[in-house]
Amino acid sequence: MVQAPRIKPEPGSASRSRPRAVVLDGDDSDSAEQDRQIKRKKTGNANGKGKGKAVVRDDDDDDDGNMDEQDDDNEEANRGTAPSGEKQQLLRDDTGSTQPVHVNSYVTGSIVRIACQSFLTYDNVEFRPGPALNMIIGPNGTGKSTIACAIAIGLGFPAKVLGRSPKLASYCKNNSTEDTWIEIELKGKPGKKNKTIKRYLSRETEKTRFEIDGWMLMLGICAPDHDRRRGDRQASRGGDGGPTSPDRQPVLPILTHRLHSTFLPQDRVASFAMMSPSELLRETEKAAGDVNLSHWHKVLIDEYKTCKDAQGVRLAAPSSPSYLLTSSFRLTQNVDRLAESLKRKELKQSEAEKEVKQFQQRRQYERDLLVVDVLAKFAAYNATYIKLQASKADRNRLENEVKELEVRNKPFRDSKAALRLIVDSCSKEQDALEKKVRRALKDAEEKAKQVQKAEEAAEECSERLRALKKEEELRKKEIKDKEREIAKLRGVVEKEPEEADTTAVQEQIADKTRERNEIVANIQEYKGEVEEADREMNNLRRDAEGHTKLIQQLNEATRIREAATRRFEEPTWRAVEWLRANKDKMKGQVFEPARLNVFPRNEFKGKKLNYRSDSDLLNMVEGPISLSAFKTFLFEYREDYDFMMAELADKQKLRIDGSECTVQGGLTDVQRPLTDDQLDKLGFDAFAIDLLQGPEPVLRWLCDHHNLHRIPIQIHKRALDTRQIESLRSITRYYTRDGSNSVKYSMYGNKWAQTEQRTLQSAKILSSGVDEERVKAVQAKMDEARQAYAELKGKKEKLLKAAEELKEQADALLAEKDGLVAEKEKLGKARSSWLRAKAKLETAERALEREKKKPSEEQKRAEIAKEKKKLTDKRVKLALQYKDFVLQATEIQTAGVKIHLQALQADSDHRAMESVVRERDEELETKMGEWEATKIVYSSLVKDGKKLQKEAEEAIDQADDNIKAKVMERRQEEELDYGALCDERDQISANLDCMLAISPSVLEGYKKRKTEITDLQSNLEDARLKLDESNLIISETKAQWLPKLQQLVNDVSKRFTASFDALGLLGEVRLAQDDDYEKWGIEIMVSFRDRQDDSTDVTLHVLSGHRQSGGVRPCSSVSRQPSLTTSKQTQERALTTVTYLLALADLARAPFALVDEINQGMDQRAERNMHKMLVETTCKDDVGQYFLLTPKLLPDLVYHPRMKVLVINSGSFIPSDLSLADMVATRRRLNQSRAVAAAH
Repeated sequence: MVQAPRIKPEPGSASRSRPRAVVLDGDDSDSAEQDRQIKRKKTGNANGKGKGKAVVRDDDDDDDGNMDEQDDDNEEANRGTAPSGEKQQLLRDDTGSTQPVHVNSYVTGSIVRIACQSFLTYDNVEFRPGPALNMIIGPNGTGKSTIACAIAIGLGFPAKVLGRSPKLASYCKNNSTEDTWIEIELKGKPGKKNKTIKRYLSRETEKTRFEIDGWMLMLGICAPDHDRRRGDRQASRGGDGGPTSPDRQPVLPILTHRLHSTFLPQDRVASFAMMSPSELLRETEKAAGDVNLSHWHKVLIDEYKTCKDAQGVRLAAPSSPSYLLTSSFRLTQNVDRLAESLKRKELKQSEAEKEVKQFQQRRQYERDLLVVDVLAKFAAYNATYIKLQASKADRNRLENEVKELEVRNKPFRDSKAALRLIVDSCSKEQDALEKKVRRALKDAEEKAKQVQKAEEAAEECSERLRALKKEEELRKKEIKDKEREIAKLRGVVEKEPEEADTTAVQEQIADKTRERNEIVANIQEYKGEVEEADREMNNLRRDAEGHTKLIQQLNEATRIREAATRRFEEPTWRAVEWLRANKDKMKGQVFEPARLNVFPRNEFKGKKLNYRSDSDLLNMVEGPISLSAFKTFLFEYREDYDFMMAELADKQKLRIDGSECTVQGGLTDVQRPLTDDQLDKLGFDAFAIDLLQGPEPVLRWLCDHHNLHRIPIQIHKRALDTRQIESLRSITRYYTRDGSNSVKYSMYGNKWAQTEQRTLQSAKILSSGVDEERVKAVQAKMDEARQAYAELKGKKEKLLKAAEELKEQADALLAEKDGLVAEKEKLGKARSSWLRAKAKLETAERALEREKKKPSEEQKRAEIAKEKKKLTDKRVKLALQYKDFVLQATEIQTAGVKIHLQALQADSDHRAMESVVRERDEELETKMGEWEATKIVYSSLVKDGKKLQKEAEEAIDQADDNIKAKVMERRQEEELDYGALCDERDQISANLDCMLAISPSVLEGYKKRKTEITDLQSNLEDARLKLDESNLIISETKAQWLPKLQQLVNDVSKRFTASFDALGLLGEVRLAQDDDYEKWGIEIMVSFRDRQDDSTDVTLHVLSGHRQSGGVRPCSSVSRQPSLTTSKQTQERALTTVTYLLALADLARAPFALVDEINQGMDQRAERNMHKMLVETTCKDDVGQYFLLTPKLLPDLVYHPRMKVLVINSGSFIPSDLSLADMVATRRRLNQSRAVAAAH
C-alpha cells in the first residue's frame, strides 16, 4: 500500500487522525481454506469472498470521536429511539448477519453522494441519491449511463461489467485538461462515519489510484478475473496477504461482480435473458440467500468431478503407456478386470524370468569384457613404458658418445681455425701492401705528369722570349696610328654644331626598343618550350605505342581463357557476364572464378620461370587445385551470394558454385608449416601458393580450402629427404617432377608412414598464363603517358598561340621604332655626326693611353726569365719526388712477395688440417645421426605412452564403480600380460557370440510390469478411499446447501408469481436438478396468454433468449396497433427481467442496485405495471437503495414519498450562460409572489 498525504475532508464529514486500511479482494470463487474446512467435516459458515469486492473498513472500530458528525437517523438509532411512524428493520450484510436499519434511512453501504470530474460526458457534476428508489431521467445523450459507469468504476468494478470498452482510459473526457476522478460517499455502519472513495484515472495508461477517506492507495493495471481469483486463493492459503484475520474481514457489504440484478447497465440488459439456467442459478446464489450458497455449490461441482475421476482407473496396455477407463464404469465393476489384469501380468512375469537370467548372464560377460579391455590398455601402456626406458638409456649413451667425440675433435678444429686465421691475416696483409703499391705508383705517375707540365710551361716561356721583339714593333706602330687619328678627330670636334631637341623622340625609341626586346625574349622562350614539348610528345608517343603492343601481347592469354570458358563452361560464362553487368548492385567485392584471374608467376626469387619449355612445372602448380575451385565465384558478404544465387540459380536455373571469402588480412595471415631454410633442407623450393598470382582474397581462399600454403613443390630436381618429410607429419602432400606424392600414416601400431605417388596430370587451366601485375603496371604507365601527351599538346597549342600574338606585337613595335628613328635622324643629323666624332675621339685617347702604359720589352724579358727559372726549379723538385715514390713502390712489392710465400705455406697446412677435421666430423655426424634417430624413437614412445595412458585413464574413468574395483583388484593381484589379456578377451568375445542377443527391453518390460502391478494395486486402494471421502463431502455439503437454495428459489418464485398475477400473466421460478451439480439451474417459467378463468389450461414455457412464450399479450381499454414479433419478444423479456429483479430486491445482499432503461420497448400498459411494481417493491422499509435510469416516463405514474427523482439538465441544448442559481432564485420569487396574491 502506498500512503499519500492526507486530503482535507469536505464539510460535513469527520476528520480522522488515525490511519485507514484499505483491503481490495477480487474473486467470487470460494477460498481453498473453506474447501479444506468442509472436507474436514467442520461445521459453521465459511466467509466467502465476493467477485470484484471493494471493501472499506476502519482500523479502529472503537473510536467514538466521530459520533457527533453522523446523520440524524444514525444519532436516533444510537440513542435507541426511532422517529415516529417508523419501525426498525433488519438488513442482511455480506457476512450473513443482520444489521438494524431505520425507515427512510440509508442502509449500510448505500450511496450517499456521487461526484465526477472530466468523466465521459461531464466536466464536473455532483448529486446525492435517496435511500430508496432513485429515478434518474433525462433525454438520450445527457449522461444517464455516465452515472452508472461512475458507480461501477468508482467502486472498483472492472470496466467490462459495463458492456463497453474494457480500457479505463476510454472513460476519460476527451479534450479536457483536468484530472479525471470519481468520488463516491458510502453510508457507514451505525455509529461510524461515512466512507468516501475517490478514484483517479489516467488518459495515457491503465494505471489507477484510489483514495479512501483521504488515504491514497496505488493500483496497477486492473488484472483480469482469473488473476484476481489467483490473488484471493494465495491470500486464503497464507500468501502475500497472510492468513485471513479479523482485521481483514469486510465491514461494508459493497458487492461488485454480483448478479446482473444488482448492477444492470444499459448495454447489459439484453444479456440477462441470454443467460442459461445454470448461469442464472450461480448469479442468483451470489446476489441473494445464504452467503455460502455459491461456495457450497462450487464444492459440490468439484467433488462430483473428483468422484467421477475416482470411478475411472489407469491400466497399462501393450500398445500404449496407459489408458483411462471412461467414467461410466463404476469402481465395483472394475475389480474383476483389475484382478484379471494382475493375473496376466504375474504370469507374464514368471515367463520372462528365464530371459532375464540369460540377459543378466550376457550382461556379466559384457562387464568382464570391459574389465579385460581396460586391463589390456594398462598392459599395453606398461609394455610401452618398458620400451621407453630402454630407448631412454640408448639416447643417453649416444648423447655421451657425441659429447666425447666433440671434446676429442676440438683441438683439431682449433688448429684449423688458427691456420685459417694465419691465411686470412696474410691475405689481409697482401691486400694492404697491394693498396700501398697502387698508391705509390699513382703518386709517382702524378709527379711525372707534373714534371711534364713544368717542362711545357718552360718551353712556353722560351717562345714568349722569342716573340717579344716583334710585339714591341707592333706596339710602337699602333701608338703612331692612334696619335694621327686623335689629331684628325680633334679638328672635327672643335667645330661643335647647335644641338636639336630630340629627347622626347629618343625616350620613345628607347621605350619601343625595350618593349620589343622583352617580347622577342618571350617569343624565344616560347619557341624553346615548344621545341621541348615536341621532343617530349615524340618520346611519349613512342612509349604509348610500345605499351599498347605489350598489353596486346599480355592480354592474349586472358582472351584465350575467356574464350575457353565461353565454350566449355557456358553457365559459368553467363554468370560472369551477369556479374560484370550488375557489379553496382553488390554490397561488397565479388571475385570472378579463379580460371579468369589466377595465373602462374613468371618470376620467383629473381629467377625467370619458363612454363612453355617446362610443362612439368606448370603441371605441378595446377595439380593441387580442383576443377571446381577454378569455377567458384567468391563473395565478401553473404547477402551478395544470396542475391546472385537467387537471380541465376533459382530464376535462370544455372548451375554455378559460390563461396564466401575473407577480404581482410590477405596472405600475410597464412601460416606456413615450414620456413624457407627448412623447406630447402628437405629438397623443396617453394609452396604451391608462392608460384601463383592473382587477387589476394582469391589466393587466400585457395589456401583455406585447398591448403596451397602447405603443399611444397620441387622446381629444380634434386634428392629429397623423404625420411625427414614423413617424420614431420605436417606435410601430407607434395609435388616433384616425378609426380604428386601423398603421405598417409597408419592408424595402428607404430603408425608408420606410407607415401603414394601418382603421375602428374597435364595442366588445363593455367596453360595460358598472364602476368596480371605487369599488365597493370604497363597499363598504368600507358595511361600516364597518354595523359602527359594530352597535357603537352594543349600546352604546345597555347604556346604557339601566345608566340604568334607576341610576334604580331613585336612587328608593330618595330615599325613604330623605325618611324621614330627616321624622325630623330631628320631632326639631328649634323649633331649626331659631331657626337659620333667626339665619342670616337674619347675612345682613341683611352686606347692610346693603354698602349703607352704597357711594359717595355726589357721589363717583359726580365719577367719571363724569372718565371722560367722558377719553373726549372719546380721540375727538378718534382723529379726527385718521382724517384722517391718509385723506390717506395719497389720496397713494398718485395715485402708483398715475402707475405705471399707465407700465405702459400699457411694455406697448404690449413688444407691438410681441414682434411683431418672433415674425417673426424663425419664420424661425429654419424654418431649424431644415430642419436637423433634414438631421440625420435624416444619421442614417439613418449607420445604413444601418453596416449595409451590417457586411453586407459579415460576407460577407467568412464567405467562404473564395480568395474573400477575389479580392475584395481586384478592389477594388484597379478602382473598384467598384454598377450594373455588379449587371449582372455577373445575367449569372452567367443562366449558372447555363442549366446543369443536379448533386447534390453525384456528387462525394462519386466521392471515396468512389476511397477505397474504395484501402481494398479495402489491406485485401486486410493480410488476407493477417494470415492468414500468425496461421497461423504457431497452428502454433508448438499445437506447444508439444498434446503437453503430451495428456500431462496421458493421465495423468489412466490414474489415472481405474485407480480405476474398482478399483471394478469402466469409465471413461476423453478429449480432444475441433475446428477451433475454443474447442470443445476433456475428456470423462469412464463406464459403471456390471456387467462379468462382458473379452469383454463395454460402451459408454462421456459423463457430464454431464443424462444418466445406464445399467446396474446394483455391489452388495455385503449386501442393500440399490434407490434411486430421481435418487439413483442423484447417486451416479454424486458418485463420478465424487471419482474425477476424485483423479486430479488428484498432478498439481495447488495446495499444498492441499478437498472438502466429497462422500460424501453414496452407498451404503455406493461410500462405502467412495471413502474408500479418497481415503486412498491423498492420503496419498502426493508429494501435497499435502487437506481432506475430512463430517458422518458409516461404521465400520471405512481410515485412514493421515499422516491427521489433526479432530472439531468445537461447537453448541447442547455445554454452555455445559463445559471442554475438564477433559475432557482427566479422560481422562488415567483412562488412567493403567487403565495402573496393567493393570500389577498
